[in-house]
Amino acid sequence: MEEKNTIIITDDNGNEKEFTILFTFEVDENDRQYVVIQDQDNKKDVYGFRYTADGELLPLDDEETEMVSEVLEAWEGENL
Repeated sequence: MEEKNTIIITDDNGNEKEFTILFTFEVDENDRQYVVIQDQDNKKDVYGFRYTADGELLPLDDEETEMVSEVLEAWEGENL
């Protein structure tokens, strides 16, 4: 049986939502780590975040958003 990696995110109202971790990657140039997740209820909703060693999710700036989108497109081409 395949094990799925999931993450639960709590919104500002205290509601919990479960997401599937599609993949993570690190960029050596900026020494940052990124995660791409997919909403388990709506598979079309995919989000990227930067994350810390403590697992804190941080929003992406515009440059990071573009980079994560390019990495996601490449990943989709290889995995879908």
